[in-house]
Amino acid sequence: MSATTTVNTPHYISESILDVIGSTVAAATTAVNSNSALDITSTAQPIFDVVTSESVLDIVSSAQQSVVAVVASGSVLDFVPTSTQSPAGAVSSTSTLDILSEVTVFPGVPAVGASVLDYNSPAIQTPVAAVTSQSVLDIMSVGAITLPFLATGMTKNGNQTITATSISEITGWTPDSGSTVDSNALAPGGSKVSATVAFSMSVFNGGSGQVFSLYLYRNGVQVGSTVTKSVGFSSTDTLTGSQTLTVAPTDRFKLYVSRQFGIDHTVNAGANTYIRIT
Repeated sequence: MSATTTVNTPHYISESILDVIGSTVAAATTAVNSNSALDITSTAQPIFDVVTSESVLDIVSSAQQSVVAVVASGSVLDFVPTSTQSPAGAVSSTSTLDILSEVTVFPGVPAVGASVLDYNSPAIQTPVAAVTSQSVLDIMSVGAITLPFLATGMTKNGNQTITATSISEITGWTPDSGSTVDSNALAPGGSKVSATVAFSMSVFNGGSGQVFSLYLYRNGVQVGSTVTKSVGFSSTDTLTGSQTLTVAPTDRFKLYVSRQFGIDHTVNAGANTYIRIT
């Protein structure tokens, strides 16, 4: 075949090969079959018809181009130069993003009563939430936290008949508002130096005149002097006393009473039988 010959062929069958050497122009005027191969070493390759998805074009040049097609959701594009790029898709609720950086951001969510957040850093940050009656606050500080002292008191609830002449405990008390009565004993409302502990007893003497004694006890031990008073026949009278003491929240104060003779007497309920710590 000479260098100036032009080949016009009406059809390429499967697996046909055109090998043209020199400056010959090869013009394919029909479709290239799916398994055809074109090996062209000349400077022009005019293909005028559709290239199917299985066609292979092997062109000796400085560029390589593939057929453009839709990238499916699971496709991975591998770019040789420096990076790999995947198609952008939605991040679902179970997706995990691992980002190399120096900052970690925790999603903001409400903290329930039993939640624990452990931040691996020099500081611990806890979500702001309401402090309930069961909440426990563990506060690290450099000094003691002193709670304010609150006055407390208790008042006799119901009359009490005393049959013995020996020392008897006065029982049955109602705490004042904000006060604590523990087994017939009054608890102070905190710690205080030089607190005043005032006490009183209203008593009815059912027999002949006799002497009654009133005792203030703290934690099972009498404090201060005994208050004594003579009460006449079938009479009611009041014995009162007061002590200045240093008190603590763990202290417990009680009243005891005794009489001179064996006739029964009554410790009266109400505002005149009490202990007050202020």
